[in-house]
This record gives sequence, structure tokens and C-alpha cells, in this order.
Amino acid sequence: MLGKQNIIFALLSLSAIAITGCELETVTGAPELIPFESCSQLENHVQLEAINTTRLVVEEHENGQTYEPFGFVNASTAGGSGSVEFSSTNNQEEGVHESDIVQADSTHLFTLRGDRLFIISAITANQREMETDSIIDLPGDPIEMILEGNRLVVFSRTGQSEVLSRYANVAADRPNDNPVLTALVYDVSDRSNPEMIREVSADGQFVAARRVDDKVYMVARSALASNFEVPEEEDPDEWLMRETDRIGDETFDSWMPYVYNISYENANSTPDATGGRPSCTSAYRSQTASGTSALAIVSFDVINVEVDVETTTIFGDGTLVYASTDAILLAQTNFIADEIEDPEDVAFNLEEQQEVITGAATDIHRFDLESAGARYRSSGRVPGFALNVFALDEHNDQVRVVTHEATDLDGSNLFILDDGQNQQNDPLMLGSSTSNTTMDIVGRVTEIAPTEDLFGVRFMDEFAYVVTFEQTDPLWVIDLSNSSQPRVRGELEVPGWSSYLHPISNDRLLAVGEDGEWDGDLKVSLFDVSNPDRPTAVNELVSWGYQSLALEDHRAFRYLESSQLLAVPVSGRDHRIQFYNVTSNSLTESTSFMQNVTGATAPILRSYQIGDYLYVYSTAAVSAVNLNSLLGSDTLSF
Repeated sequence: MLGKQNIIFALLSLSAIAITGCELETVTGAPELIPFESCSQLENHVQLEAINTTRLVVEEHENGQTYEPFGFVNASTAGGSGSVEFSSTNNQEEGVHESDIVQADSTHLFTLRGDRLFIISAITANQREMETDSIIDLPGDPIEMILEGNRLVVFSRTGQSEVLSRYANVAADRPNDNPVLTALVYDVSDRSNPEMIREVSADGQFVAARRVDDKVYMVARSALASNFEVPEEEDPDEWLMRETDRIGDETFDSWMPYVYNISYENANSTPDATGGRPSCTSAYRSQTASGTSALAIVSFDVINVEVDVETTTIFGDGTLVYASTDAILLAQTNFIADEIEDPEDVAFNLEEQQEVITGAATDIHRFDLESAGARYRSSGRVPGFALNVFALDEHNDQVRVVTHEATDLDGSNLFILDDGQNQQNDPLMLGSSTSNTTMDIVGRVTEIAPTEDLFGVRFMDEFAYVVTFEQTDPLWVIDLSNSSQPRVRGELEVPGWSSYLHPISNDRLLAVGEDGEWDGDLKVSLFDVSNPDRPTAVNELVSWGYQSLALEDHRAFRYLESSQLLAVPVSGRDHRIQFYNVTSNSLTESTSFMQNVTGATAPILRSYQIGDYLYVYSTAAVSAVNLNSLLGSDTLSF
């Protein structure tokens, strides 16, 4: 069943925006989205964007390059019952569960390996070894999954051929290699015999997935045009003319991402298969720009599979997806590129480099999470680009973001945006727009650490912690308690830099980064931020010759509060998981565990706690490490 579908065009162009320092000097339109009036208007618009994309393909071809359809992209749970302590994904926001390659509850570990799902029972007082309860062959190429009680959702890359086999009567006319993202919902009440109870598919590729309560939100990206490379044997001008004619002959149906749903009442029932595209009259577009891809926010219930699927679609290039329990934020960045007049002025030397990035601006679109899915609410624009998803935050109905200027001379900025919908009479809402679909900048801190790069951001209630780096690592403490006048309270300079900040209390931060030397060895730090005016480093530990996946993927970082342990996967001379003892006043290195399978160590990707054991997942096996002795107790190879 497919419910009401919304489609939003966030179409972004490089030429519409120019940046000077921290001001938006030239903007040809407001950032908020406005509706299309008819299907013909929408179809004409999409066809024009497809033709413009085809022209870009030819330009890249003539410059000896291959066109990248999606442009610049910042690339972003608990179940069971009883009193056994277990880990969820290392989520950014409390109450918002992120997808991962491993999930756990109080009795079982769920892991993806190749095209298979392994359900593994944990060690207990009566079972001294792990046991594989079931192995499920999954369609397509499994990516990640989310667990909610006895519902497991696996996200897999499938294709048009799978769509045709399940939705023959309602499937869109697509090439067989057209990418499709499929969510497979399993009832895992019986861990030895899971049953699929729902499938939800959308045209496109996986971007992100989140769960809030019983509802899952998955974001899929599909390309507006279908051909992104000029055949070697064909003249580019002739190819352009042929593609332009083909696009003109295409129907509106060819461009719109389809969404499909199958619900199974039981294993023997006839499935109810539905599919379709969004309606034209619920379509929106940006007032300022153009884009070459579509993003669909698809929401569905994992408990009551009879509840309709809801879809909101956004057309635009490059996206960063953040979710709180109340909203989804999509950040889309445009970079401004100018031609190089004097190559000697450019700090890097690329033989084919003809342009240099001179500016950036980011549009942020807010969608409220409601029973009917993600509803578009408002948009705002800020200078610079957001580093990653941790640079975005929603707090007290306001949006907070840290951006970095495209050129390092102006440093980084923090902005607080508000659309005034819940604070129309707030005296602090200075300069508020009369349009409730526009988020205005109501507070800012600009030019944080000019000449330095931005490496890490973490929002915690009324504070933001920002890490910049040139030769040392300044940790900036920014007070956000007065949203109209945020201010820098303190700064701490230490060697190296931190890319991921993890709060372990209201006034302590764990951090992972590098020591700043040429080799870039792993550094783990504990910061005391109890005095915002004078943050201090409790301790910093460097693992010489090692790096960690946790620097680029926060889900690999595991802090165990009850055990006061930090577990970080490290790789260098070998692969291991390194343990650290953590208190409010100390950080010390403990032992490490190496998973030895067939005489070699394998890269460790995740660690999840169930009871008294930490289950260490690598590319080759799962090992159970006793949290009292920190010794391996059992290993189960794939």
C-alpha cells in the first residue's frame, strides 16, 4: 500500500550564489521550496534539468574527465527483553537509531556477511559458546540494518529485475540495471526461523536510514538522467543531440522515482503488492537552483505492516542527512568554482586543473516527522559547507549548524536558524521572516580559527564543541544558551586533532583523532569541559603506528559506561581492538584483543556488548571477549 506521496525539488546551481567572507553576497532567490502548479510544468522542468546534465557530461568528456552524477556529498538499536545489558548502535542522537552492519539485543547478535544474515545466540550461564541460530540468504547486496524489538530491517541494493519479478503489474519502465534500494522487514520472534513480513523498495541508491520509535525512514538517491558517459566511438556533439531528442520524447513517468511495497500476512499468504510515483500537485521546487538527482525519504511502520508507506522526494545534488526525534534535516552544499587566472597562485598543482573553489553555501531543508511521514516545513541558507552529520543539530525547535568556508582564510562559523513557527512572540527572534517556510539566521559566531581546517563538531544541549587544526588542535567551547548571541567561552590547544567527540557525561568528552605528526598516529583523548571558559585535557594517549576506523565512522567507537571501558578498533602492524580504562579524572591504556583466524588477524569493524561479553565483529569472524578479564572466550568464523 502506498499512501500520500510528496515530492520536493531542491534544485541547486553553482552560478546562483557568490560568497564573500561570511556573507551571502548574491542570491537570486529565497531558499524555501514552492509547489509546482501542474504535471506539465513539473515535466518541463525535469526535462530541462536532464538536458542540462547531458551538456555537463559532454563538457566533462571534452576535458578528459567522467561526469559524477551526484556531485559533492558529505557522506551518514535495541530490542529484546530482560535485564541483560546490551549495546545499540553508537547513535548521534538519543531516541534516533541509526542503521549498521551489526545489531544486538539481550540474547542475540545479528550480523551481515556478504549476501547473508547471521543470527547468533550469545553466551549465557547455560551456554558457554556462541551458536548460529539461523543463516538467511538475502536478495541483492545487503548494506546495513536496523533492529526494533522482534523486527529486523535489512537494507539491500537490488535492481529493476527484482522489481519486475515482484511488481510486474505496477513496475515502472526502467533499464534492468536501474538501481533500487529495498528494505526487507523480518519478524525475528523465532530466531531460528525468521519470516519476511514486508518489503519496501525505492528507485535509487542507499544514502541513510534512521528509526524513531516504530517508524523507519530510509533515504534513497536516484539520478535524473540515465546516461553519464559519452561512448568512445561516438562524436560528443552527435551524442548530445541524440540524448536531447531522447529526453524530449521521454514521459514524465520516466523521471520520477517509484516506490513499492509488499506486505505478507503470513508465510503462506498471497502478498499485497503496490507501487507508484508521487503526485504532481504535491511537488515542490527550489526558487534558486538546479540539480541532477532525486532523493526520496521513504517512511514505513515496522510493527504494523498494514500502515501505508509515505514518501517525500527531493531533487538536488549532494546531501547530508540528520535526524532528531522530531525532524529530518537535509543539508545540500553548492561550491563556487572560478577559473584559474594564474596557476602559480594555486597551492596545489594538477595538470588538468582549470578551476579553483572560491566559495560555498549550504541550504538546509527541515522536515517534521509526523504520523503521515516527513512533512516539509522550512528552509534556510548559511555560508560555507557542513563537515559531516555531526555539524548539524536540532534543539528546542531551532536548527544549529557549524560550517567551514571553502577557503581557509575565513575559518569556520556557527549558525542558529529559526523559522519562528513555535516562537512567533519571542523577543529574541530578531529579524524573523514573515514567511514561516523560511529559517532565518538568528544567532552566529563567525571566523572561528581563520586559516585552520575544521575537523570535528559535537553539539551537547546548550554547548557546541568544535575542533580545528593547523599545527595544533584547538578545542573550542561555544555557549549556545542565548540563541541570539552565541559566544566562544573557551579554547584549548593541544598537539594533533580530533575528528570524533563522544560525551560520556555533562562535562567530559572522549575524542579520537591523530597526533598531528607526519605519520598521523591514532590519538585518544579525554577532555574536561566542566569549566567552559577553561577546558582542559585530562590525558592523551598515542598509539604509534596505528590508525582507527572510528576516525571516519563513529559506529566503530564503543564506550561501555557500566564497565568504564572504551573499545576502539585499530589497524597498523596488525588488527586488534584496543581497550582503555576511563574515569572522570583518568584515561589509561588497558590490554588489547587480537582476533586470530586461520593464522592471521582481520580488520575489526564493530563491537557490541551483550551481558558480560563484548562481541567483536571483523571481516572474518565474531569473537566474544569477557569484559571482566578482557580475554577472548569464543570465536565463530563465517
